[in-house]
Amino acid sequence: MAGCARTLHPTKGNDMRTKLCLIAVLCSAAVSSHAAVSGYSDRDLWAAAASPTAIETFDALSTGVVTSLASVGVISMSGENYLGASVGQAITNEFALPFPMFTAGTLPSSPNFISNDMSPTGGYATGSLTFNFSGPMTAIGAYVADGVPLGGFSIELFDGSGSLGSISVGARTLPDSFIGITSSMAFTSAKFYAESSSDSWGLDNLEVAAVPEPATYALMLAGLGLVGALAHRRRA
Repeated sequence: MAGCARTLHPTKGNDMRTKLCLIAVLCSAAVSSHAAVSGYSDRDLWAAAASPTAIETFDALSTGVVTSLASVGVISMSGENYLGASVGQAITNEFALPFPMFTAGTLPSSPNFISNDMSPTGGYATGSLTFNFSGPMTAIGAYVADGVPLGGFSIELFDGSGSLGSISVGARTLPDSFIGITSSMAFTSAKFYAESSSDSWGLDNLEVAAVPEPATYALMLAGLGLVGALAHRRRA
């Protein structure tokens, strides 16, 4: 951007460079700003805004520690417990809990869900859980697996290390416990966390919407072009 700072003579070539510099500055400003994010506590409303989506119910996965979720593009995960210590993530069966997180059978799909690994924390799945994706996403949502919430719940989105924004909702109690977010800018990771550090929770039916592939964009543009051509013919 150093070339943008010097004085340019009013020639056509310099005018073009000035325009290009201005475009670059505007693009840079857009990238550095926060995204417009919207929060949802109703899954159907979220799905209508996020469509199409992919879902992981966890019921076909083996219980135990898990490091990725290929069905929804998650290449890695990380978490912290209520003490701020790093913990792994695990698929857990709702009928084999070491304590009553919620009434069995209230999950949107039974019997498995995901949470921070309970064993290192003495049986409590607290703290935060972050999903890192293989590609850019535009929406994410899930049901909070909690029967006795101690406070609200939040999702924060990131593009690399920078935060794009976050949303918070009130206490989410099964079975009416959905929380979702959509973003005007693509994100590469999403962090779920309970606002009470001692609240124990998990997630079920994790659902995401990915940025459309280039081929999908091409089809969309072709469709828009066809609509424009038909409108032009009607006016003619």
